[in-house]
Amino acid sequence: MDYLLLASDLDRKGARAAVALGPRAAACMHTGCGPSLNQKLWPCEDSAALHRLSEGELLACVADAHWGGAASEAVARELRPAFERAPASLGPCERLLAALVEVERGYLAAAAPDEVSETTALAVYLAGERAAFASVGDSFLLHLGRRELWQRNRLGAEFLGRRSLPATPGAVQTGEFRVMRGEVLLLATDGLEPRASGLAWEESARFLRGPGPLAGRLEALLARAAADGRDNLALVALEAG
Repeated sequence: MDYLLLASDLDRKGARAAVALGPRAAACMHTGCGPSLNQKLWPCEDSAALHRLSEGELLACVADAHWGGAASEAVARELRPAFERAPASLGPCERLLAALVEVERGYLAAAAPDEVSETTALAVYLAGERAAFASVGDSFLLHLGRRELWQRNRLGAEFLGRRSLPATPGAVQTGEFRVMRGEVLLLATDGLEPRASGLAWEESARFLRGPGPLAGRLEALLARAAADGRDNLALVALEAG
């Protein structure tokens, strides 16, 4: 099962979209309501994807493009097929890395000569208590324990579509960690960071630790962050179970 939220789906300021994939996975997106921090060519330049690969096995991504949303849409559309083409003998981090390299190669090969869009790419694989990620650029991976909050990735200055990822040492960060039942992983573009949303990280975490279905909690966070939000915002929440 697949859900895509594409940059071109939101064509005006204040627009939003949301999907849920069962009780433990949801995604949503908003253009923000306040004046943008940075110049944009499209009203929305963020994209997201949420996939169920098999029972208990999820794949998700957020991508925050610059200078148009074409690069973020390429990540959202092509991540799953590229991940599934990566050899099953590889570990999840290696498969995610191979998928992002393949996505970028295809995007650059198909892009028009005057295309300038580039993007962050944060991809996460979750199976049971095992989580793995590959991260390019400055989207955030937050791990919400019952009381603790960890940022699992480092933010980088390279972007998918700017230069060849394999030729740029350190452009892609990967990692693997354990997630306990009931804990939440939040993938977020930089529209959630405090200077754009006005929310401290712990305030954002409180929305997702609240009662009710995960999709409702995520949409409540989106609404609060976007009310004065000064950037596009894409969020994916995955709950370990």
